[in-house]
Amino acid sequence: NNNDNNNNDDNSDNSDNDTKKNTKTTTKSNPNVLLNNSNDTLKVQQQSKSKKSRLRQTSFLGKRSQLQNSDPQSQSQSQSQPQPLETDCNCWIGFNISGNKSLWKRFYRNINGSNATLRPSVANAMSQFSKLKPFDIVCDPFCGSTSSTLIESFLNNHQDCIYFGGDLSKSSIECANEHIFKAHAANFIQLFIWDAGDLPFSNDFLDVIITDMPWGRRSGSHSSNKKIYPRFFREVARTLKINSGRAILLSLEKGLMKSSISEIDCLEINQIYNVNISGLKVCLYEVRKIKSYRLSAAQELIQQKNLQKIK
Repeated sequence: NNNDNNNNDDNSDNSDNDTKKNTKTTTKSNPNVLLNNSNDTLKVQQQSKSKKSRLRQTSFLGKRSQLQNSDPQSQSQSQSQPQPLETDCNCWIGFNISGNKSLWKRFYRNINGSNATLRPSVANAMSQFSKLKPFDIVCDPFCGSTSSTLIESFLNNHQDCIYFGGDLSKSSIECANEHIFKAHAANFIQLFIWDAGDLPFSNDFLDVIITDMPWGRRSGSHSSNKKIYPRFFREVARTLKINSGRAILLSLEKGLMKSSISEIDCLEINQIYNVNISGLKVCLYEVRKIKSYRLSAAQELIQQKNLQKIK
């Protein structure tokens, strides 16, 4: 039995050796077999590498596109064409309108007046904004101690207009008259002591009302303005001319201005401009008279009495 097993092992070894010999003989006789096998493995390896590289490239490109969409600088760099300019840009240009001397050093402002006087530069801008025409009748119901709105309008080559101004304080009118005399406008500007809520003019008489309204800060108060503003705007509606009449008003009382004007049907706010004066956000209003204003019977009697006093 042992001899038989040994013979079997020898036979198996011989068969293995025979297969090895056969493979060697086949490779020697046909060398293309190994080349084909190696080419197949190389192709498989190259395909796997190409797939991996493609996956890496797609992932990299995806991350790059996300970064470009999120980063505005990369977007601007990636775009070769120049982007159009924005259309809502503002350009502010300053130019000299007063000669060699600045407006706040006006020659007529040598007299001490009230602490709440209007700057000549702001008054000059208001007079230009009013767009005065020849022979316009101009009024400043709150002229104060300087009457700078009327003087600046006169100095802006509007000597052919008719100017009226007034204030409730007698000392303010005396000081304003001295300013007018120094500005060489005494023959063109007339000042009166009056109440702005009861002006001595007939209906549809004034072309332009240009004034600095009481702010209630340095002089007066908000409670007093609540009484002054409604009475004043009733006089604005009565004395301004229809359609062509306009009021250029500077005020800090924004809510009181809108509420007082909204109560009168014939007045409407045409434009509002924001003005920064010493850190205070003030508004410049252009108010128009769009239709006639009807007076009550009591108001007509008061008007007739005032006209008789003036006569």
